[in-house]
Amino acid sequence: TFVFIITLTLMKFDYGPMRQHEINAMNGDLFSSNDKVAIEEEVSETKAKVIDLILPIVVLIGICVLALLYVGGIMDGQSFMMAFSDTDAAWMISAGVLILSAYFIGESSHILSWLCHTSPPS
Repeated sequence: TFVFIITLTLMKFDYGPMRQHEINAMNGDLFSSNDKVAIEEEVSETKAKVIDLILPIVVLIGICVLALLYVGGIMDGQSFMMAFSDTDAAWMISAGVLILSAYFIGESSHILSWLCHTSPPS
């Protein structure tokens, strides 16, 4: 499969339905039919903020560090440095991702409504 994809890419060869669409696009028909539909761009009233990008990453790092300390035994009386050095990184990252995923699943109604351009449920 990969050899086929690489061969098609290097030879700049199209086949099947994609061939017809490429020929139509070279002739200016981007819709591959005679019914050209005007696409209207939806403008969202809400604007994204930098915090929307940074907060999930900061929360993930924080949860991973807390999971790292927990797995290292800080709750069993280990010192901070011993708990930090005596841990299992694979478990820690898995726990952090699972906890953050659970948070986003809880917020999924808000996220899905944002993606669908509808107002979130009250």
